[in-house]
Amino acid sequence: MRFDDKVRLLSELYRAFNRRELDRVLSALSPSVRWPNVLEKTELRGHAAVRAYWQRQLETIEPRVEPVEFEERQGSVAVRVRQIVTVKATGQVTESSVTHTYAFDEGLVTSMVVS
Repeated sequence: MRFDDKVRLLSELYRAFNRRELDRVLSALSPSVRWPNVLEKTELRGHAAVRAYWQRQLETIEPRVEPVEFEERQGSVAVRVRQIVTVKATGQVTESSVTHTYAFDEGLVTSMVVS
C-alpha cells in the first residue's frame, strides 16, 4: 500500500469516526489490531475491545478529530490531529494537538500509538 493510499484511507476513517460510523472504521483495522486506551494507559487488542472502548468514551464525551498533517515514517503514517472534545455533562470543551502513528499490514491498520 502506497503512502498516498494510506493517507486517503486514514482521512476517510477520521471522517467516519466523526460521523460515529464505528463499523466503517473497524472494517479497516486488522482483527488483531493493537489500540491505545489513553485514559487507562493500557493497550487494547481486537475489534471487540476497541468498539467497547469507543462506546464507553462516547457515553461521556463528544470527540471530534481532524487530521492536520500526514508524514511517512518507515512504512507507518504519523498524523498530527486537532482534537476537540466536549464533555457531555458540563459542555466543557478542550482542544489539543496530538500525533497518531499507524502501522499497516496488507492494507489494514495493525496498530495506533498516540504521542
